[in-house]
Amino acid sequence: MYTCFQKLIAMKKIVFIIIISVNFIFGQTKNSEWKEDIEFIAKELPKKHVSLFENISEEDFNLEIKNLIDSIENFSEDDIQWKITSLLSKIKDSHSGLKINTKQYFPYRINWFSDGYYITEINQENSSYLGSKIISINSIPIKIIEEKIAKVIYCDNMASIRKNVSSFLKNASLLRFLKINSAKKLKIETTNNKIISTFEIAFDDKNNKLVALNSTKTPFY
Repeated sequence: MYTCFQKLIAMKKIVFIIIISVNFIFGQTKNSEWKEDIEFIAKELPKKHVSLFENISEEDFNLEIKNLIDSIENFSEDDIQWKITSLLSKIKDSHSGLKINTKQYFPYRINWFSDGYYITEINQENSSYLGSKIISINSIPIKIIEEKIAKVIYCDNMASIRKNVSSFLKNASLLRFLKINSAKKLKIETTNNKIISTFEIAFDDKNNKLVALNSTKTPFY
């Protein structure tokens, strides 16, 4: 899994990315190596981020690091990465974070339009729901889910938050971390032409092709 910092100081940027990337690719199976990665972040990030403690105190930052290291055995490897991402979100800098690469997706894509999130691509089995507006996932209102994602992946404006929700709402790993879903299926409640419907969609680990929305027939475009 490839992970790197996005904001780094010139000259040392390449070295920092290489070290973090190598550790996260080859050091994921042992808790001791994860601890080394986190300790490296704690040591190097204050040197490379000029306003690191503008929105979180150094004491709180170090406490978060300590708590994560002390409890690391309780988390999966994906959860550790989301924990780190959550910590970095407290810096409140949309240019600083981790790039998490995962193939754990549910087979749909959504986009924000003027009044909500709409399904713009989906698997063939559920293609009748293309163009539907999402009301909730697993009975959790989409607005609450939006707020949960915003706490993990920091954004400084609503446009960025909505872009992240559109990108990450299909991410099975993040949905598990946020306790939105723990199974291989999601229950999605939608509305289309004032008709409310609910359907289930299963996790897809085969990366099957999705059916795209025909934009010429969509009134919210």
